[in-house]
Amino acid sequence: MRGCLITIAALIVVMVTAAWFLLPPLAGTVAEGALVAAGFKADTSTVTVGSDPPLRLLTLTADTLRIRATNVAFRGVEAASADITLSDVAVVDQSFKTLTGSLKGVRFKPEHGAELGVPLVELSGTPDQVTATLTLPKADAESLAVAAVENAVGITPSSVALTSPDKVRVTAGGLTVDARLRVGADGSLDLIAPSGSDLGSVELISPGVELPVRVESYKIVDGGLILVATLDPGLH
Repeated sequence: MRGCLITIAALIVVMVTAAWFLLPPLAGTVAEGALVAAGFKADTSTVTVGSDPPLRLLTLTADTLRIRATNVAFRGVEAASADITLSDVAVVDQSFKTLTGSLKGVRFKPEHGAELGVPLVELSGTPDQVTATLTLPKADAESLAVAAVENAVGITPSSVALTSPDKVRVTAGGLTVDARLRVGADGSLDLIAPSGSDLGSVELISPGVELPVRVESYKIVDGGLILVATLDPGLH
């Protein structure tokens, strides 16, 4: 009987030791499988799972789950790199408490409207509300406006200049129009020309299934744009 108990005790020690060292990568593999099943694609990806104690991972729950990837594609959004950390994660249920992270070299490619390129998107929030801060330097903000005007009226502006707090000067076809930016009730970012102008109203960013964000506010800084938006799961 004593020899049997010693054998069982040794087996338990081996199992606990193995779980301590092997469960984090195992849970990471499960998490990567869930991402792929949800439509997430990347050239390279690493999922790091943290839990104290690691045996908590037996229930496939974790303190943190960090996703790092390159050349990412997910639901019409592409990014050169992604670094996102989730806290209090249930891997199987794909639920979490909070999210923080960033995307670099982001491109939104909607079926309609102008393509949106954003060098940096910073993310934070909860499953119910994720806030995205999009930083567009001067050249990118101007390119966004040029593409939107061209798509809306069929004329390519020769120049676009953004000036704080909300002014946008558009020159096209030899005419110059001083328009203004405005956040629409639907979360769009609109360029509003003076009454009587042929330019009219142009949506620079249009929320929808292809681009599930709602713009909450904006700031023009050194000719560029800093946008604060919320991700809206209802638009997926």
